[in-house]
Amino acid sequence: MNELKHKKVLVCGATGFIGAAVSFYLHRHSMEVYGTVLKGEHNSTIKKFTTEIVECDLLSRDSCYELAAFIKIKEIEYIVFAVGLVNYKASFKQLYSSNILTLRNFLTELLANTDAINQVKKVVFLGSVAAYGFSKTSNVLITETVDLYESQKSNYCDIKRNAKEVIQVFIRSGIPGIIIEPGSLIGISPSKRETTNFSVIKKIIKGLPVLSGGVSYTPLYCVCKAVLQTLA
Repeated sequence: MNELKHKKVLVCGATGFIGAAVSFYLHRHSMEVYGTVLKGEHNSTIKKFTTEIVECDLLSRDSCYELAAFIKIKEIEYIVFAVGLVNYKASFKQLYSSNILTLRNFLTELLANTDAINQVKKVVFLGSVAAYGFSKTSNVLITETVDLYESQKSNYCDIKRNAKEVIQVFIRSGIPGIIIEPGSLIGISPSKRETTNFSVIKKIIKGLPVLSGGVSYTPLYCVCKAVLQTLA
């Protein structure tokens, strides 16, 4: 898309499964890609297709403040937020920190930096595979399948719903955001050579009953394409 050629985009979570794939895809389409990583995080792969890598701990408000200033200084117009922990067995505290606090800290500091938010044209939030998954607090399964899919009802599903609500609040407050909700992802990312649902695929091959965390299985390539189209 010619209108995005040489435009600057910041990918938060650039070393993750989705973040690395999106970074590579946007780079291939001539966007100038900046990526955030945690301090000490392995990033040799994404260095090949990013203009600059920024070490940032989104759990720290000070770090988020500095990131907002970086967005202003570099005149970044587009942001892709792909930060989060995908884990059905993680504790509530772990999930809350990785999926809620990081999101809230970043958006709070971005919104507070008037110069930065005024130049940002669009923020794309990539929801996890379970954003439309099953909640512990709502019975959306028929009786015959409840026992079979009990493992899908987790803190993770509920946390991701809460994250979506946080995003919607900030969008109403002035963040020019849009949420992309893929189904369970299938594909290869520069970050690691397997699908996010490799165990699920093995079950399918064996003919075992499985349930997608989302509404369907989505090729990772299609998610990257959707991000580019959404930014345009």
